[in-house]
Amino acid sequence: MKAIFALLFTLSCALAAMSVFGQQLPSRPVKIVVPTSPGGATDALSRQIGARLSELRGQPVIVENKPGANQIIGAEYVAKSAPDGNTLLVSDASSFVINPHLYRNMAYDGLRGFTPITVLVRFPWVVAVHPSVPANTFQELVAYARANPGALSYGSFGLGSSAHISVDYLKTLLGIDIVHVPYKGAGPAVTDLLSGQIHMMMVTPLLVEPHARAGKLRLLAAATRERIARLPGLPTV
Repeated sequence: MKAIFALLFTLSCALAAMSVFGQQLPSRPVKIVVPTSPGGATDALSRQIGARLSELRGQPVIVENKPGANQIIGAEYVAKSAPDGNTLLVSDASSFVINPHLYRNMAYDGLRGFTPITVLVRFPWVVAVHPSVPANTFQELVAYARANPGALSYGSFGLGSSAHISVDYLKTLLGIDIVHVPYKGAGPAVTDLLSGQIHMMMVTPLLVEPHARAGKLRLLAAATRERIARLPGLPTV
């Protein structure tokens, strides 16, 4: 929340400065494109920003989800839109850094097709599992996966997404076999994790911490160098 507040404060100052110096704000409604499904962290952040920008500008700010193809659909839409500042993309590194290395003949240039504005927030990741998984620690999870190759599945935000690549690297590093199930966003993946359709995820605590406190999920570790302030009892890996 602190990172989001700081961003909105900065935006309000910038908009106020533009008004003072007579710079013209966009006259048409601004559209924020989210290249993932509703319910994920990027979607939630974008809607908070959109609501605040709408208040500051006195004009509607539309938040539109365009999921699919590991964020390529939404990113391509923005890259091909008029470069007038009215269409914005809120995305993680997949759209700009990962996808150009995974897909040939992309319809946009990940680096030259956009004008970067700012880094909004950096989300830490945690390893979350369904309560049916017989593991209370990360070490127990690894031991179970090694003893039962292919028995566990994990969800990601899509083929080639940062969540997919991160867990796939972890699989190689630890010598374990778990099945990848790709989704069009974190929201649908978390829904299936809660129902037990998949067994685990590497995901921001924003989406799973409330469910863990309610006993619907179990958090085993933080994929960070230092412990997360909100979750001081969660060990790091």
